Amino acid sequence: MLNSSKQQLRDYGIFMGFLIFMFAVLFLLTLFSRTQWNEGLKMQVQTVLDRELQNKYTVENIVPIKSELSTSAACYKVAKKDEESAYAVILRIATIYGPQAGVFLCDENGVSFVGFALSDVDESNRIRKAAEKSQISFWRNELARINVVEGDKK
Repeated sequence: MLNSSKQQLRDYGIFMGFLIFMFAVLFLLTLFSRTQWNEGLKMQVQTVLDRELQNKYTVENIVPIKSELSTSAACYKVAKKDEESAYAVILRIATIYGPQAGVFLCDENGVSFVGFALSDVDESNRIRKAAEKSQISFWRNELARINVVEGDKK
């Protein structure tokens, strides 16, 4: 009886050690991939701004979001020649075509929708027309209300 208890404890210890090891590997991979993920989102934001606003803005650095929204969105500081900096927010928007990444521009004039981060411009325009009065309008109002870039203002 004593030997079977020792065997069970040893097996349990090995199993727990394996689980801890796997969680540690997943945690480290997440930390290392975060920078690449943010750079990819930055490139998508820059692509949408270039396509829709004819190269007027340059995406700079990521701004931390102090909201529950931070799991579905990223905020970047953007610069325009001879003007105050603004913020571009890329977030997941539920559309009739499934979730799509939408880019919003937040500046002193308020929040405006720029476009969807899709390579096909025609498809982006179709989704925009279908979602303009519902999801896009909702997120435009929410971003204005939430004050997404609260953490960057000093």
